Amino acid sequence: MLGQTLSHYRIVEKIGAGGMGEVYRARDTKLGRDVALKVLPEVFANDAERMARFSREAHLLASLNHPNIAAIYGLEESGGTRALVLELVEGPTLAECIRTGALPVEEALNIAKQIAEALEAAHERGIIHRDLKPANVKVKDDGNVKVLDFGLAKALKAEAAAADLSKSPTLSEVASRAGVIMGTAAYMSPEQARGQAVDKRADVWAFGCVLYEMLTGKNTFACTTVSDTLAAVLRAEPGWDALPAETPPLIRRLLRRCLEKDPKRRLHDIADARIELDEVLSGSAPGDETAAEAVGILSRPAGWMWGAVALAGVLLGAAASYVLFGTAPGQGTSRTLVQAARMTHDAGHSEWPSWSPDGSLLAFSSNRSGNFEIYVRRVDGGQEVNITNNPGDDFQPAFSPDGTSVAFVSTRSSRTGMIRIGASVGMEFRTFGGDLWVAPALGGQARRLAENANFPVWEPSGEKIAYVTGPEGHRAILEVTADGGPVGAVLPSEESKWEIVGMQYSPDASWLSFDTSDERAWLMPARGGTPREVGAGSSHVWDPDGRRMYYLVRDAVGGTLLQSVEIDPGSGEVLGPPQAVGLMTGVLRNLAISRDGRRFAISELEGSLNLTRLPLSPGTFTPAGPEEELSSGQVIDRYPRFSPDGRRIAYASDRLGLAEIWVLDTETKRAERLELPGDDLGANIPYWSPDGHQLVVTRFYPDGTRSVWLAAPDGSHAEEILSPARGQQSGPFSPDGRSLLYVATGSESFHQIFVLDLESRQSRQLTSSPADKAVPEWTQDGRHVIFVSSSGELSRILRVPSEGGEAEVLISGYERQRHQFYSPDGQWILFQPSHRNIHRMPAAGGPSQPVTTFPESGLFIEEPALSPDGRWLAYCRSRGGSSLWVLTVGDR
Repeated sequence: MLGQTLSHYRIVEKIGAGGMGEVYRARDTKLGRDVALKVLPEVFANDAERMARFSREAHLLASLNHPNIAAIYGLEESGGTRALVLELVEGPTLAECIRTGALPVEEALNIAKQIAEALEAAHERGIIHRDLKPANVKVKDDGNVKVLDFGLAKALKAEAAAADLSKSPTLSEVASRAGVIMGTAAYMSPEQARGQAVDKRADVWAFGCVLYEMLTGKNTFACTTVSDTLAAVLRAEPGWDALPAETPPLIRRLLRRCLEKDPKRRLHDIADARIELDEVLSGSAPGDETAAEAVGILSRPAGWMWGAVALAGVLLGAAASYVLFGTAPGQGTSRTLVQAARMTHDAGHSEWPSWSPDGSLLAFSSNRSGNFEIYVRRVDGGQEVNITNNPGDDFQPAFSPDGTSVAFVSTRSSRTGMIRIGASVGMEFRTFGGDLWVAPALGGQARRLAENANFPVWEPSGEKIAYVTGPEGHRAILEVTADGGPVGAVLPSEESKWEIVGMQYSPDASWLSFDTSDERAWLMPARGGTPREVGAGSSHVWDPDGRRMYYLVRDAVGGTLLQSVEIDPGSGEVLGPPQAVGLMTGVLRNLAISRDGRRFAISELEGSLNLTRLPLSPGTFTPAGPEEELSSGQVIDRYPRFSPDGRRIAYASDRLGLAEIWVLDTETKRAERLELPGDDLGANIPYWSPDGHQLVVTRFYPDGTRSVWLAAPDGSHAEEILSPARGQQSGPFSPDGRSLLYVATGSESFHQIFVLDLESRQSRQLTSSPADKAVPEWTQDGRHVIFVSSSGELSRILRVPSEGGEAEVLISGYERQRHQFYSPDGQWILFQPSHRNIHRMPAAGGPSQPVTTFPESGLFIEEPALSPDGRWLAYCRSRGGSSLWVLTVGDR
């Protein structure tokens, strides 16, 4: 076609070809400029129906006007030839830039940011690229980036599938209809590779592939054949070790979020990627990069919690995105955390790890196939085998000391139902009562040893297995011989006052330690005797030398701290204070230690918690329509609060790493981060002033203290009104705006409620009874304060005069009562007795009744808030999973 003229465009040279047509440089003889002509394949051009549809799509694509998107000027036809007239972008493609190797990190991030900005602009207009790859990105000499071929794959789609995968790299078939593959194989999302319907999250996946390739110089999933490439997209994990050492931890996290195989768990909005890239490039990204880089688990988003609230109800835990390695002041330790590697990453739950004696295998329970089953995985090679594979649920595996067998609990023939076993490091969890079984470690016929069992553990000789059974709150510890012989009691039910949720033998079999649901450890002689308390924490495990126990504790700033304590092996006495090993973000549990004491396996609770609102029928608090997600992505949003006019919602979110306060406009759905002065610190639970001109928030410091700040919602003004202190947490403004409630540690180390006069900045203590107080709220007339008081395992709602006095109980008997708030007319108190429903009770006290229920299986909602007009309920909702990690420690 060289030298020919198409309409008023004179073709000068051929500059490219692909599955969507040949591309020529042409001269626009009317406007005197060079353009690119994409001449459409004849099979497309001669299809009248397809061309009519393509013309409509081209008009939409032509509406894109963004500096990082190559423009479409028009659609021309001449002599039976049809061509798109496109902006001619000079310079190499990104594919050509990468051909010689990885790009410098800063250059790669600058290019990635511009690509993200282009995708964001297109997604806002409902346009998905569907074929993003380095060959479709041009890098101009001045460093500016242009993304090419936006939406053309859809525009040129066929109604009937005619996929010829042999023509990859460009597989130009329909993507808007399930069952047909479209895209470039190595950059396809898993849903594209399966031929399923796609949305903007397919572009997020491709963006992750492109960014990975820029940083490593290697294609993320490409293999020698298309079929192998598609298989890798569906099953393989990227080679995370190939990322350069200087890759910022937030970028590592961003890549993992973009390359989640399950689109529901993937980063939902490319705008979030653009924000994170901008933060890193501007040097304002939060977190300790050196420490976070050392441990991959540290960069995962997770929930975080207020210590006082945790006592009232178990919440999703841990949002600080930094890590502190080593020792707290005045402490020493023989171990320090140096590395972490993810072993599994399922859409569901992988939990209860158990090491084989030689440290080469991990047994664990996963519901990846629907029900929980026991898998054995080679730690280094990654091969896995399902050793149970039956219709029931199998969980809590435990390797035998010789490594030949695995004990586990199964419901395959159990007559028991589901029982609650307590809490572990910030999250309520449940398990099934079942029977005790033993199976060969690499699969084979399983045999049942005992009924109604939980938490099996092998006696070090391998001759016996101990397990937990009995009534709730009085759990017994029994032993059965490994060959199925007689059962004996180590701790009979009638002598137990504990809800036991895990056990361990000491290496010399002298002691049996157990964990309880209130996150305490106990120690007793292995042949029976009186248990003695070791201390706080959960998931206790013994060091192989028998002189130290490791365990998990919730840190004051919302992380999970791995600690150890020395034990006298003769007397069982605790020797000295706890010693820190490492502080990690995430909700962690089920600690297991290898026989050499150098590696730990651990289960991490995962998932997003997104801001959502639900329309309500006025006065009834019942749903009046479908819920609306106000934020998206793999983030943790918490504590929504409506402004007094109902037009804004302030909430906490970790979308940039640390949990910070954001303010969302309910009409435009646009959220802006509240910028506070000083160091990057976590923040939570915002409260609006009655006039809507101020917010009060709590900020977190690495040493575990918290300060309270007043700030303008636009960030134009901020000041600290309560200096850092432990256990401190802001509460709401009084109705007249003159006072502020807050929680702080009072007498006898209990959390008490205080009132701060905002003019004089003087505080007075409002409560003093020996129980922890949390989440205070003013009555509408300001004359009383309601709050949650936790004592033992029960919570109560009480009311106390705001000037001080005796508190009265409004409602009691709920194990997890929390999040109480008033209806707009002040006639009702609403609260959450569980994660899945909301109750109401008369404001003066009386019986409660459910008003809003969320029956969806697995649905987890937190922090409901009612709009001032009672027409909207805002809350944060989650579906989560769990994965396994291996933590490596070294000598200090």
